[in-house]
Amino acid sequence: MSGQINGVQALILKEQPLAFYTHCFNHSLNLCLSKACKVFTIKIKMELLTLCETRWIEWHDALIIFKELFLYIIETLDDYENNGSKSDFSSKAVMYGSAIRKSDHVVSLEVVVFIFSYTLNLSQVFQSKQQDLSKALNDVVTVRESLESIRRDVDINFKNIFSEVLKIASKIDVDIKIPRVVANKIKEQM
Repeated sequence: MSGQINGVQALILKEQPLAFYTHCFNHSLNLCLSKACKVFTIKIKMELLTLCETRWIEWHDALIIFKELFLYIIETLDDYENNGSKSDFSSKAVMYGSAIRKSDHVVSLEVVVFIFSYTLNLSQVFQSKQQDLSKALNDVVTVRESLESIRRDVDINFKNIFSEVLKIASKIDVDIKIPRVVANKIKEQM
């Protein structure tokens, strides 16, 4: 799109030399979300789904639906594990069931869906055919301000998120634990 010779940018600049170039807002949002989803526990959820890597609206929808159906997914995996034959599918049900029951997964799911609830509308706006640059910028500012507000009130917001985590954990009989971190791992994270 932005090639110097035959890209849209070059063609527009031929006609309007003073045109202002901006990166695609949706592509920028996709890059941010992609980076956030490289976190291991989120990455596991993404491996369960086959989604287009550049259409984050699909990822938003998939994770939100995954959370809405989480208890049913657990129930189905348990049923498959207990009543299925000792096949490859049964062992995969055990593996996936174990992975999504871990406390870090439950917390990550709740946090990601919480944040995605703010970026979902933005992603939809960026992909609309009637894109308006000033409206898009206003939408970005609105989301940024919302996320900054969440950061300012982090204790209250995390308490609300953690309350949801505890509700889910109690329904699937999982203890929420802080994972053990080795001293070398702490240094890597800093």
